[in-house]
Amino acid sequence: MNNYVIQALIKSQMSPGYMANYINAIINMYCNNTKNNINIHIWGACWGKVISNGTSVKDLVNEVFHNVPKNKVTIVLNDYYPGSTSKDILNELQYRGYSTSIGTNVRNHSKIIHIFENEEVNFLMVGSSNFSANTYLRGRTFIDQTDIAFIKATPESSNIVGSIINAPGSSMLGTNQLLYSWATEAIDRNIDNIDSDPYWTSYINSNPLIINTPYQSKEDIIKTLLNELTPINLSGVLSD
Repeated sequence: MNNYVIQALIKSQMSPGYMANYINAIINMYCNNTKNNINIHIWGACWGKVISNGTSVKDLVNEVFHNVPKNKVTIVLNDYYPGSTSKDILNELQYRGYSTSIGTNVRNHSKIIHIFENEEVNFLMVGSSNFSANTYLRGRTFIDQTDIAFIKATPESSNIVGSIINAPGSSMLGTNQLLYSWATEAIDRNIDNIDSDPYWTSYINSNPLIINTPYQSKEDIIKTLLNELTPINLSGVLSD
């Protein structure tokens, strides 16, 4: 049986920079809990680009890849929305020494991040947030996004799963009662280390309004979704 924490990240309820900090916490968690290389694939749609003062892309990479070890990650940037390109992100990551390449390169407005290790996909985020400073760093009121993330419950993700379970809920939602019973009944035998992770703990303490729910399936829901969302099915498809 496969177990997941599903999270809804709603930008209107978060402080500026929430998405960059979130992805940074996820990447560092996986890097710190495995000896293997971590593969990160990003579909960025309206990619961030170097603006007149030259800081937009640098600021984005600074936050998303803060403290991420260069020897532990391989990054692939996929596709583009007309009028946009991942070239500036690619150049900045390569300049900093990250192993980064262009994967598929077709017209595609999907926004996806997935992280896998040894072909095992452990994290998938699908949403409306372009990989840019406007959506990942800034708090402009006219830009609002909602993203859905799937975190597979594995020994490598135990620190994050444990922190989510033990985190207080918002005043509207209460504590994560569903997650308490789910963890007790479904994953205790598989996950025995739920010590807090410093990156994740810092993030959830400043962003308490993430909506969490458990999910259990005989199928690997991440692989199923990823098969549906890959460029084979999305090539040339544009969406709002």
